Amino acid sequence: MVDEAQLLWLEETLEKVRDKLVLVMIHHNLIEHLPAQSKHPLGRRYMLANYPQLLAILRKYGVKLIFTGHLHVQDVAELEGMYEICTGSLVSYPHPYRVIDVKTDERGNKEVKIESYQIKTIPGWSNLAHTSREWLGDRSYPFMFKLLTSPPLNLSETEAAKYAPQLRYFWADIARGDTIFEFPEFPPQLKNYFQQFGAIAPNGKPNLIDNQANIILRSLILSII
Repeated sequence: MVDEAQLLWLEETLEKVRDKLVLVMIHHNLIEHLPAQSKHPLGRRYMLANYPQLLAILRKYGVKLIFTGHLHVQDVAELEGMYEICTGSLVSYPHPYRVIDVKTDERGNKEVKIESYQIKTIPGWSNLAHTSREWLGDRSYPFMFKLLTSPPLNLSETEAAKYAPQLRYFWADIARGDTIFEFPEFPPQLKNYFQQFGAIAPNGKPNLIDNQANIILRSLILSII
């Protein structure tokens, strides 16, 4: 959590830079990147304990851009006009990093261009992406088993043992970002649940903004391309 002294410092600092473009960076998530992340026992540990309090301060001072990590995934999430850009770790698949380019036009509008890249090879690891993806897959069973037997799915251990192997690359695909999940062979309850984790907009169409995106700040209007 962020303690009271830090929150006080933040509010005092934001008061002084109201006319600036502010990029807030913090390790834990403030906005959900997974369905019901703040409530799920496997997801809430990745969120700041007092995230509502911090979000309220950022909202008060018009902060629009937050950069986080901890989840080791590529994901861009939005809440009430604030965007949180979660970036994966160089130590795990897909070994990503981002380049942020900010430009201001003659009208004062700001364009925040987000580009993502991946480390493909390092000495001794000529096919780094494949090796690390398989490494995650080899260790995915206990996590997927726990996810399947936890709320809201609450599958029996027998059922979880049946479906967990089919989710071998599920977390790796989330980590990569911009993934659409189908699982047509799953029963409706499971299929619908796991589809929520994909890069789908509320209108049901693909929303591929996790790795490449342009955020346009026009005075009080924010849009993403």
